[in-house]
Amino acid sequence: MYFPAVEYSPSEYIKTSTGNIVSRKAQIVKPAAVELPGGRCIVCDDVVIHGDLAPVQINKYSRVGKGTVLRPCHIVTTKPGEASTIRFVPMTIGSHTSIGSNCIIEAAVIGMGCTLGDGCIISPRAVLKDFVRVEDNAVVLPDAVLAPFSIVAGRPGVVVGEQPESASTLAVTDAVKAYKCWRPLP
Repeated sequence: MYFPAVEYSPSEYIKTSTGNIVSRKAQIVKPAAVELPGGRCIVCDDVVIHGDLAPVQINKYSRVGKGTVLRPCHIVTTKPGEASTIRFVPMTIGSHTSIGSNCIIEAAVIGMGCTLGDGCIISPRAVLKDFVRVEDNAVVLPDAVLAPFSIVAGRPGVVVGEQPESASTLAVTDAVKAYKCWRPLP
């Protein structure tokens, strides 16, 4: 796969000591609850990460595209005779995952090596296992659990195919190559 060089201005992006590249236009609400443990992640312009609701973890070599919203989901529990309680669920995004532009993500877990196209909606409490590919503009329904290597498309999203086992190697290789294409302007 071809990865064009992306030159960014140090006045528009921050490069952290662990190699994360984060847009100054991104809104990270309660940054103390947003963890990028492996470093080398890319957070593009106009991304909103809601760490104020629950902790959000984005693992190494992952990319969050322009205009995407990461909003941890919630669970409502009701006990007879008591008021309902709302509990927010921590969000985890696996390493080597690519999330396209203008997505709304409310998943509980997105596994390693997943690829989400532009305009996707991942509904509350969805679980995407490793190496799932979600096509552009697909909508994954609430509480869905997608098997590893699934290909999902449509509104509502349905499994339309399966990726080959080599997708695991390609996802890791492509994520590292895509990260290395980001260079600061001289």
